[in-house]
Amino acid sequence: SLIIPIITIYGYMKGHKIKIKEYDLFIKNLKEEINIIHFSDVHIGSIRGEKLLKDIVSKINSTDAEIAILSGDLADGSTPIEVDDFSPLKDSKIPIIFTPGNHDYYPGLENVIKAAENANLKVLFNDKIEFKGLSIHGFFVSSILKPGVSIENSNDFSMINSDDVNIVINHFPVFWDEFKNMGVDIQLSGHTHGGQFYPIRFLIRIMFKYVRGIFKEDNKYLVVSDGVGTYQAPIRWGTDSEIILLRLKKILEWF
Repeated sequence: SLIIPIITIYGYMKGHKIKIKEYDLFIKNLKEEINIIHFSDVHIGSIRGEKLLKDIVSKINSTDAEIAILSGDLADGSTPIEVDDFSPLKDSKIPIIFTPGNHDYYPGLENVIKAAENANLKVLFNDKIEFKGLSIHGFFVSSILKPGVSIENSNDFSMINSDDVNIVINHFPVFWDEFKNMGVDIQLSGHTHGGQFYPIRFLIRIMFKYVRGIFKEDNKYLVVSDGVGTYQAPIRWGTDSEIILLRLKKILEWF
């Protein structure tokens, strides 16, 4: 039967063709309109490597974005990470901010951070930076925390000023309600790969409330990326390898 080979070839092509998807986000109190790249789940390791990083940079440089944000799992954990492993990212024309995900721990978080910094990435880990009127925060808040556990009393989040335009990077698509209540305008997450391929796409919905796409409540957003790389099998079926271009726009308030 040719069905299996055809599905495999199609899935391989889907897993290796990066799509740029554009969305307009309307943000209260935005000082100036700005374009942001969001990507996640690169998974550099035994299967994907230099070519994927070069493809990502080529896509980033083809846009009019002013900053790129990587929300975790730059490394896969399937191989050790050497200091030069992410060096193709040096060719990005815009700054790249990176907040680690769970897979970045597997080959040793220090190794991943050292290689990321060597590639000129700004590593944001329980910290924040200001960029063109945005307060960008990077956290690792694990989905292992039981449902109902409050994160609002943690000192880690006291740096979030609700008067700012706040972006939170958190690899897991969890605690959006809590972050919204703190005054976070946009949460950038990944981890799910959108399910990557059938039937995982349906199973992942049992684990996470927000699996893929853009969610909006009260002009606050959660953006869950399908990821740009792949986990284990380098194929996709029903999802895309994606880089998301977010165009942040002002809300016009009429008096």
